[in-house]
Amino acid sequence: MAITAPPVPSTAVELYDVLDRLGSLGPTGDPRMCTALLRAVSTVEGLALREVAAVDAYGSHVEVGQPSAAALVQAAVDCTQAVASGTVRLARRLASDLRPVGDLLIAGRLTRRHCAAVVHGVRGLDANIVTNSLDAICNLAVVTDPDTLARELRLRAEAISPTLADHARARLEDRIGLSCSDSPDGAGHLSATISPETVALLNAVLDATVHGARIDGDSRSTPRRRHDALLDLLRHAADCTGLALPSQGGCRAQITIIATAATVCGADGAAPARLVGSLHGLLTREAFLRMCCDADISTAHLNADLASLELSRLSRTVSTAQWRALVARDQHCVARGCHRRRPAQCQAQHVIHWANGGRTNLDNLAYC
Repeated sequence: MAITAPPVPSTAVELYDVLDRLGSLGPTGDPRMCTALLRAVSTVEGLALREVAAVDAYGSHVEVGQPSAAALVQAAVDCTQAVASGTVRLARRLASDLRPVGDLLIAGRLTRRHCAAVVHGVRGLDANIVTNSLDAICNLAVVTDPDTLARELRLRAEAISPTLADHARARLEDRIGLSCSDSPDGAGHLSATISPETVALLNAVLDATVHGARIDGDSRSTPRRRHDALLDLLRHAADCTGLALPSQGGCRAQITIIATAATVCGADGAAPARLVGSLHGLLTREAFLRMCCDADISTAHLNADLASLELSRLSRTVSTAQWRALVARDQHCVARGCHRRRPAQCQAQHVIHWANGGRTNLDNLAYC
């Protein structure tokens, strides 16, 4: 037996006319108008989600040539398919087992973010547990911000179900990772999902460093001071001789700067120094001199006699001097189509393989 949708009330048809008239008024500056519209936002969203659930249940989306309720949502608000599908899933939950939460949204007491937080918070719980907990969930939702609500509900759900807790830990482990990329202007972008232990330790160390180093007249913002504190910690780790940092080409973990003799001397018109492994990496004179204060300086005469850098057939592994010369000469991976730039991402490779008689000389080595 087909389900027939009820007729559309005339008040709903007139809704656009009302909104058009309000829009034509322009800003009124009336606090009562402001309050009314703010309260209406959640109500309209609640009513819209209720209608989405009804269209999905009745199948009435076919009347306007749409294959699904999600397709109707996507066409109506010009969103992505993923957002449209998520809207339909949320609407279904608010129209079924989470109906009291949907009623609070229509009443203007919750926001859509609260409703999404509830759905996330009770995910995976037995339906009977959710039903018996609805009153407590609603009471918590109306006095809690969405982010805290989602976290609190998730903690309670995992306390009820050890299986959920195990799944949550597994999902977190899959997400943990860190990446750092360069932008054309030389800045770096750090993106990371870190474990609770890591974030707690990082915040504790950075906060202690930031507040301990605060002096009068320091105009840096807190994020900038945290950045500088992290830089100080990395410098300390690199300088610590007792710390077994990994090595490559016989060199401990380090950054490499390429500069000509004219740049070092500060000659007029000299090319700026640059960081190896950075997409842009050009250094100001001030930054270059500051980094040189604690640097080991090596010279590489790339166009001169390279005899001292030749190991011939005596060794397959490159020497420290050869590695440094490769970094200075190639500066990034020379393999076609490869975008790796930092030395730690590359290796010294024989152009003519060592097993085939290739020599371990600089002219037979490539940085890739």
